[in-house]
Amino acid sequence: MSALKTVLVGFGKVADTMRYDARMSRYFPDATHAQVLARHDSFDWIAVVDPSVEALKRASVEWNIGSCVARIADLEGRETIEAAVIATPPGDRHAILDELPGLRALLVEKPLGGTAEEAKTFVEACKKRDIVVQVNYWRRAVPAFRKLASGGLDEEVGNVQVVHGLYGNGLLNNGSHLVDFLRMLCGEIEGVDGCGRSYDAKMSSVPGDMQTACLLQLANGTHAVMMPVDFKAWREVGLDIWGTKGRLSVLQEGLTIARYQVAENRGVENEMEIDSSSVDVRDVDVSSCLQGMYDSLAGAVSGRCALLSPADEALASELTIHEIVARTRESA
Repeated sequence: MSALKTVLVGFGKVADTMRYDARMSRYFPDATHAQVLARHDSFDWIAVVDPSVEALKRASVEWNIGSCVARIADLEGRETIEAAVIATPPGDRHAILDELPGLRALLVEKPLGGTAEEAKTFVEACKKRDIVVQVNYWRRAVPAFRKLASGGLDEEVGNVQVVHGLYGNGLLNNGSHLVDFLRMLCGEIEGVDGCGRSYDAKMSSVPGDMQTACLLQLANGTHAVMMPVDFKAWREVGLDIWGTKGRLSVLQEGLTIARYQVAENRGVENEMEIDSSSVDVRDVDVSSCLQGMYDSLAGAVSGRCALLSPADEALASELTIHEIVARTRESA
């Protein structure tokens, strides 16, 4: 397959400037779309679209991109663009599709839509045009997490009994990552209950985002508690999974796995406990996750492999988020 002519729409943090974070680069050497696109053989990165003059200058000078424009309508030869990376807020996604008639592939940042209807309409529009869509729920591209999802979690903890989840900076922002990760590891979510008091997520990158606590009913009959935290104190997007054979925590926003074993109960005879004083801590290699998203997208376009994070999976996760929002507003 020849390299796909590619435009990067939105040239902000996740597209480019996160590469300046020296601490992040220790774990994510390819933290941004620009870093991967600049050297990926399957994508011919020829254009950047962003309304910011500073962003366009950065794309031109630092990445040597020849076509840097404020609007897609200003792109010369835009009908020849075959792939797009959409790193903008969700509101203008449909306009992007309409202005790129030759699209074959999309890599999209979450969320797919600011509302459930907007997300569903976007996915349906892509299906009608046979556009292959990968959504950047990056944990789906991490080998250690894929191993857990394919049977490793059952080996580690047995049958899941309860899950505690933490997120911050908004339901549509980081909450969607948490729900998607929960579905990946523990199975489908069948219902939402017990939403708590909500408040605005002012630091979220998604306009109008909110935070709240809720209880998620899993298809296996167990429950997950999802709680918001204030990132001004500390950051976390993580899951703490308690099962019949042990406990497994994925913490530091996916950089660490901690496993606790079942042992004899220290306070009661003939009973067992999760031994929280003895823990096996493992670092998670996340270095290739964004590269993996692009490899998977290219492979899906050519028919060589399946998508790691297809639009239907992302939509299922985000519809849960939108249901949480709706339930919270109903109870307000």
